[in-house]
Amino acid sequence: MKIGPDGKPADLIQDEPPKETEENTKKTFRDKLEEFWYFYKWQTVISVILIIGIGLGIAQLFANKEPDAGIMYVGPGYISASVRAKMTKIAEYYLNDYNADGEKYLSILDITASGDKTKTAYESNVDAVKRFNLEITAGDSLIYLVEESFYEELKEYGVLAKLSSIIDGDKIPDNTYDEYGVRISNLDFFDIDGFSSLPKDTVLCIRQSPEGEAIAYGRTVEFWNSNKALFKAMFDFRSEEQPAKPIPVFDVAPYDVGLMYVGYNRIYEITRKSLSDKAVKYFTDSNKSDSKELGVDYRIVKKTGNAYTDNPDDAAYFEKQLESGNNIIFIVEKSFYDKLYESGQLLSLESVFSYKDSNGETVTLLPDAESEDGYGVRVSELKFFKEISGFDVFEDDLVLCIRNRPEGCDKNFFNACVEFYRQIMYYQSDTESGK
Repeated sequence: MKIGPDGKPADLIQDEPPKETEENTKKTFRDKLEEFWYFYKWQTVISVILIIGIGLGIAQLFANKEPDAGIMYVGPGYISASVRAKMTKIAEYYLNDYNADGEKYLSILDITASGDKTKTAYESNVDAVKRFNLEITAGDSLIYLVEESFYEELKEYGVLAKLSSIIDGDKIPDNTYDEYGVRISNLDFFDIDGFSSLPKDTVLCIRQSPEGEAIAYGRTVEFWNSNKALFKAMFDFRSEEQPAKPIPVFDVAPYDVGLMYVGYNRIYEITRKSLSDKAVKYFTDSNKSDSKELGVDYRIVKKTGNAYTDNPDDAAYFEKQLESGNNIIFIVEKSFYDKLYESGQLLSLESVFSYKDSNGETVTLLPDAESEDGYGVRVSELKFFKEISGFDVFEDDLVLCIRNRPEGCDKNFFNACVEFYRQIMYYQSDTESGK
């Protein structure tokens, strides 16, 4: 047995642990991550779930608008997103900005419920009844558009206001359902797009003011008054007073060149695409998208003595484009061209085809096409519409012209349109050009 320096057997002396070095103590990021995940996996998962939940809750809180009025619909079918959007848009004309947030917003709750030959809708739909009762107890809806059996329950609850307490006598239809409600088929308001989608036997009614109701429902008199304003408008409205539908403006943003066509032939998307493919060599990529597209805004009109006056909807759309659209090139029926000419927005041929030479002098190189007034040229005068495949869709008696750059129109887009217009006007066949 070997004796150590301390007089004890050497084999009983424990080996000292190896000294730590920088090499064996240094951990990689991955090592640290794995170690953290091993010890704190579930805490991390729960924390992430809580953060996501709180974030979604906050986002939803900000997304929800406080309504200026609330409608509850109960009946067969449901209100689609597009119908709901139309209804809320129309309601803006008649709502008060109750909450003074600068917006007018109508809340619409729809509850699907229908009956059969043996049971009413109220008796047949347990879940619908629960939602209905909850809305009556603590909801935002004060105007009700309901199926008949649910209307009868509203009367049983004693929450409805008499029509005569809100609506002037001469505005109440003779054939009301009773003193509290009226079928919407008897009101012009429900001929408006959106509201017209509701079943015609639906009954319209409104809740009492919170001032006079025994059942407190947590809404202020001011909110009720905002609902009352919309409710009254439904009775006051006459069909001839229907607000004009907003006229859209053609979006030229996706295109490098845009023209407006008013004629007799429909322009399908496949037609537009074909025209774009054939014309692509004659214009530039103005929006820097690495592809070139021709946009065609169009209106189809009847061929009459004066298409402008005989097609009022198309004329209104056309006027809207002149007011706030970015269409630059026009290929239009003669009466629509006359309106363009009268607007003073057209560029003359001389202004488009005049250049400065090397000496700084103005040189005008007009195309070989006759113009009656120096602004517009008949399609029949231009070879481009005869020889470029697809462009024969534009009728010979239409007039080609170009307008000044509208305020706010992108300069590159406008310049691309002008260049395309010049290419059309200067176009020569391969034989004529010597190619």
